[in-house]
Formats: sequence, structure tokens, C-alpha cells
Amino acid sequence: MSGVFDHIKLLDEENLNILFGKSVVPNSNHISKQSIWTCKAIFQSLSALAKNYVLRLLNIHDFVKINDCKSWINNDNKHLHYQVLNELYSFKLLIKRDSIDTNTNININANNIQNKFVEIILNNYFRNSFI
Repeated sequence: MSGVFDHIKLLDEENLNILFGKSVVPNSNHISKQSIWTCKAIFQSLSALAKNYVLRLLNIHDFVKINDCKSWINNDNKHLHYQVLNELYSFKLLIKRDSIDTNTNININANNIQNKFVEIILNNYFRNSFI
């Protein structure tokens, strides 16, 4: 039996952004209490290392190269880097782009996740509701 977090992972990006606080009313910046609690519940469900990544990305408002994030982990745990990224991608907490072609968002898959030109940024709707 799957849980609520498994269901959330299956939502498309638009519906997940609404859960994160994207307003369905045009030109409204109101963040609902429900979206704040949704973001906090998702954060609490993350592994300790994924939480660390989210906290580091909260105050970075620009894209960061994936390989630069490796410095956030000690050498003994470097193998966990891509595991954490996949965990964050599953909730669509990260937005990815290829830094060679900054106008094109790329699909999340195992083939390009280790690409040194891939950059990430924390989902802005999540960030705004979380802080």
C-alpha cells in the first residue's frame, strides 16, 4: 500500500506547485497555511542529507552546478550525492537545467544526472512557503 508521500511524488509539476503555494488566483501572492504545512511535512519526510541540501539551497536564489554540491558531503559519503538528488527530484523540489543551453530545461533521468553541466535550483514555490 502506498502512502500520501508516494501519491505526492506522482503529481505533475503544476499540481505540486499548487500544493507548494502557487496561487490559483491570478496576481495573488497569498500563501495558504495548508501549503506551509505541506512543505514542512515533505521536508520532515526527507532523509537527513536531503534536508541538509534543502537548507543549503534555501538562500541560494540562482542555479548551482550539481558537481559543486558534492562539496557539501564528506568524501566517505560521495556515493550518496546522486541518491539525495533523486530523492529531491522525486518531490520536484529541484528544478534542473543544462548550463550549456540555459534556455532549455532537461528531463530528469539517470543519463544526465551526473553531467557536469547540469545546474539545480530549489523550487521557488516550495522555498517561499517553507521560509
